[in-house]
Amino acid sequence: YPAVARFIGHLSKALQAPDLINVQRTVLTYRQIRCFNAIYRLRRVSAAAHATNMTQPALSEQLGKLEASLDVSLFDRHRDGLTPTLHGDRFSAAAKALETNLLDVVGGGDSTFQPSGRRLTLGILPSVSQHGLLVNKIAEALLAVQARHPALQVVVWEAPDITLQDWVMRGLVGIAVVDTILPHMARLTLGSTESLAVITDPRHQLLAAGPVQLAELALLPLALPTPRSGLRQLLDVAARDHAISIQPRIEIDSLPLMIALLARHPLCTVLPPTAVRRELAAGDLVAHPIVEPAVARRLFMIYSGDRSLTEPERNLVQMLRERLQCDP
Repeated sequence: YPAVARFIGHLSKALQAPDLINVQRTVLTYRQIRCFNAIYRLRRVSAAAHATNMTQPALSEQLGKLEASLDVSLFDRHRDGLTPTLHGDRFSAAAKALETNLLDVVGGGDSTFQPSGRRLTLGILPSVSQHGLLVNKIAEALLAVQARHPALQVVVWEAPDITLQDWVMRGLVGIAVVDTILPHMARLTLGSTESLAVITDPRHQLLAAGPVQLAELALLPLALPTPRSGLRQLLDVAARDHAISIQPRIEIDSLPLMIALLARHPLCTVLPPTAVRRELAAGDLVAHPIVEPAVARRLFMIYSGDRSLTEPERNLVQMLRERLQCDP
């Protein structure tokens, strides 16, 4: 190709005269933009590292390089997280547009969610089994919405809480059911509150019948979800507020595998009892309510504050609220 031949010719001449080569320093990289956006959304380096599949030191290094390139501080660092500076807030709009447009180039324009009355894209929390209360109520509400909108295409994705929040903020899903929420995210409460309990297999005789004090969790052989899980975040916050150190022996986000481990090894976990209601009713598992203090899970529907909910999405929120407020 003539253009390629001309380029190679110019490159050859330039390499023969290295003193004429002017190497420009890279100011911004896509990786830095992506890291900034994750930190801006989640306000915690640990959460942003999980969302971007990076280590915390690597993420902090990318942020440091970005701040050095721009010669400004983008975040104020605090013990409980980060808050954007004035420069960070101003930079966020450009950074979000840059990441979105670059994803559109790579993905052919399909990277962001476009609200439509013909499509409903929902993110949900992982379930232990098809018998859990939440998954059944979501199934009932989805079927009711689809009956009202027969041409509606429904897509459901499952992921831990932090991932769902990231997907909503990035526009990969339209709405999501979560059990923890970032303060700056648009959300609607689903009107469901349930206290957590220690779940054990009675064959291992780990605990006597009855409730368990929160402080006792520091002494139990625990298998817990990773910090990506909203349930784990609730538990960690409660423990930190009461100066309790909880160190799980196993961290795993697969809830079915978690239950399988409880049957095979003297371990216990923490769940809302309705997640394993059939196993509790059958006597395969036992729930010990957490007390002093109780730790409660609340459910929210989150969505992007940049848009309004579609009619099917509003219908789903209403129907899910009605079902969750009824007796299981």
